[in-house]
Amino acid sequence: MRKYDAAYVLVVSSSVARGDATDTTGPELAEWLRGLGFATPDPVRVSDGHAVAEALERILRDAPAVVITTGGTGLTPDDVTPEMTARFIERRVPGIEQALIAQGLEHTPHAALSRGIAGVAGSTLVINLPGSRSAVRDAMVTLAPVVPHACDQIADVRTHGRGGEESALDAPGSVEASGGAPAQSAPAQPATTSAVVATRITRDPCLTDAASTVVTPECGAVVEFSGVIRNHDSGRGGVVGLDYTCHPDAEKVLAQVVGEVAQAHPGTRIVCEHRVGSLQVGDVAIVVAVAAAHRKAAFDCCEDVVNQVKARVPIWKQQHYDTGGHDWVGLQ
Repeated sequence: MRKYDAAYVLVVSSSVARGDATDTTGPELAEWLRGLGFATPDPVRVSDGHAVAEALERILRDAPAVVITTGGTGLTPDDVTPEMTARFIERRVPGIEQALIAQGLEHTPHAALSRGIAGVAGSTLVINLPGSRSAVRDAMVTLAPVVPHACDQIADVRTHGRGGEESALDAPGSVEASGGAPAQSAPAQPATTSAVVATRITRDPCLTDAASTVVTPECGAVVEFSGVIRNHDSGRGGVVGLDYTCHPDAEKVLAQVVGEVAQAHPGTRIVCEHRVGSLQVGDVAIVVAVAAAHRKAAFDCCEDVVNQVKARVPIWKQQHYDTGGHDWVGLQ
């Protein structure tokens, strides 16, 4: 993906467009796209129905790299976002559609009701997401490694045309220079910008393969940390489980903290999830995955994320013991 390519978020909700409801998904999607390196303005908000097609037509005139819609993918009569989107799609990408549904089904059977489509309109990747905040967050995890790679492929189509014919001068690898000596393509350089791929506080189990969500072809090292509930703490044994609780703003603080760590470690890509609710010994409470060009950068960044989250994010735990007692950890 070329840094500073444009991306747009289109929020489809009549109640949000009227000002009767708060947009809970658009700002989060926009911030996520910025973290991936896209130049993303504030979300565009429209009512359900033909306003979706009108907004897409205006946005696609600018030929952005990505357009993500949220809302209007269900079964009610007003849910016509897929139909409005299909007017502009030249090539469907069913793998993205299937991956989004599969990810959603891990958390709710209602994910099967989403009719969102994904495809290419001109030189733009367009993806429909449901309107719920939980579905959008699931989608961000699924799409984080996919969207940049898809944009790279589409950019290649822009460069070489759609006919499948490629000039020998544009072909990858070495070419024969006029003097007869092979001219090698320039070596790839490690990324110097960082990205927070996803952060989340959740009652659901943490990601089981967080590493796959951060790795890109530029990354030579991926570090994944899992914090697991143990049966002892601070020299006292007999821990049988605990309850995590958090401040209402904990998720915002988590995103801010991880973002600051990313800025302090150039060239890294980070995912961080922390669970709340009741956990048992052996359950995973926190997952951090970091990808970087080299292992030291990945290890250092991962350790910094874990330390900063533990020190600054307002999450507390009540530990339960086999004797029937309990105590609180993290309350200041």
